[in-house]
Amino acid sequence: MIGVGERAVFGFGMVLYELMTMGIPFQGMSVPEVRKAVLAGISPRLSSDEEERYGMRLVSLFRRCCAFEPDERPSMVSVEAELVSMVAEQMAGNAAAFSVLSLSPGSAASPTSATVRGWWW
Repeated sequence: MIGVGERAVFGFGMVLYELMTMGIPFQGMSVPEVRKAVLAGISPRLSSDEEERYGMRLVSLFRRCCAFEPDERPSMVSVEAELVSMVAEQMAGNAAAFSVLSLSPGSAASPTSATVRGWWW
């Protein structure tokens, strides 16, 4: 039986998908179709452009969160630790760990009017 933690991690993987693609996982599918796809081990895929934009570390985290087998998913504690590490590396200037931040004042797309390439802050 899948525990709450494993479901939470899968759900977080879907949130990562939404953030990285600005799209909805399983777009255009009905609830029964989504259920069937998930039970068949199908999860949303990132385009090669999205994978390149976010780098392998974040893409790998996304894939592990969406793993079909619950025991292959990381714990939320390790997800948090990995995200904190990525942010720390970005703040220390390691451009390879994350996309380079590029602020565009006046963008209507975010609540703060600042577009961050790769993330919305």
